[in-house]
Amino acid sequence: MLVTGDVFGVNPMSVGLTVALPLWLDHAQVGYITSSVWSPVLKKMIGIGFINPSFSEPGTVLDIEHTVVVVVEVFQIQ
Repeated sequence: MLVTGDVFGVNPMSVGLTVALPLWLDHAQVGYITSSVWSPVLKKMIGIGFINPSFSEPGTVLDIEHTVVVVVEVFQIQ
């Protein structure tokens, strides 16, 4: 399974997976993504993972649950 998607308002080079991401179809979890990376050729995030074969028909659109936490800290240096 190949999953592609856009990154909204986040530098794609700074986003990496630390946990598996759930894949949803009609509010039911049907699989998960285990790895993702920015594709400089496709200009979007791509990922690979596992999906229940019952939901693997080509063209099926799934939702990905992904939380991005950005922390900005300002430090004074001397």
